[in-house]
Amino acid sequence: MVPITDAEFVEFTRLVNQLTGIVLDDTKRYLIETRIGPLVDELKLSNYRSLLDLVKSGGKPALQERIIDAITTNETFFFREPGAFDLLRRRLIPKALDERTGSRSREPMRIWSAACSSGQEMYSLAISALELIGTIATERIAIDGSDISEQILARASLGAYSQFEVNRGMPANLLSKYFTATPTGFRVVDHIRAMCSFNKANLLRLGPMMHRYDVILCRNVSIYFSPAERIVLFRSLANCLIPGGALIVGSTEQVRDCESILRMVNDFPGCYYYQRI
Repeated sequence: MVPITDAEFVEFTRLVNQLTGIVLDDTKRYLIETRIGPLVDELKLSNYRSLLDLVKSGGKPALQERIIDAITTNETFFFREPGAFDLLRRRLIPKALDERTGSRSREPMRIWSAACSSGQEMYSLAISALELIGTIATERIAIDGSDISEQILARASLGAYSQFEVNRGMPANLLSKYFTATPTGFRVVDHIRAMCSFNKANLLRLGPMMHRYDVILCRNVSIYFSPAERIVLFRSLANCLIPGGALIVGSTEQVRDCESILRMVNDFPGCYYYQRI
């Protein structure tokens, strides 16, 4: 594998930040070499400079997508951080549906998985809703997912997972109930996949949104951004919530400098969240 020079590393970190918002410091040199190096070898290039020149020339737009796919971290599994799903089942879903019953609204509750990766979070949300209120969830709850990587969105939409992937967090009784076996593993049943929609989005450059959401999950994402970009991220997400809507972040993340639009709610055991003011 071709080693990356100091100058090439600096330029690649700028490119990655421009494309994804991710900040790579000097400790992440290995990340460029292990994830972008194979692309340099595949294209039979002599160095990373040649790849940078190809990307900047605009002659091969698919290369940008390849770099995004290679760099973005897609670590996820079913029912990750269970406290968040307890919060949804015991508080947020009942609250949203009760409010619609009281106002006689026919609009579904809307949940957004803002960095859905390969889809495990979205399907965990759908299964949680079905387990809570039954098949009526297919009409009363809509789940949107977004990611910056087109390749990972295609995987998520397909809803197909290996034995190893379903072993990470999916209880056996729910696996048999909501998945069908395939030659290579398991696939989410169609009525769950129908509850979920997928779209590409850069969370730091959000355009006009079609909907406002009752709940947004953006977990373990802000840790890859600079402090200034985190403020942009959380303010943008807050603006996509309905008044009183909930933003759920990762257990190690905190929202800062957004007190005028979000307030922390920490009275639920096992999970705190932020409420749109």
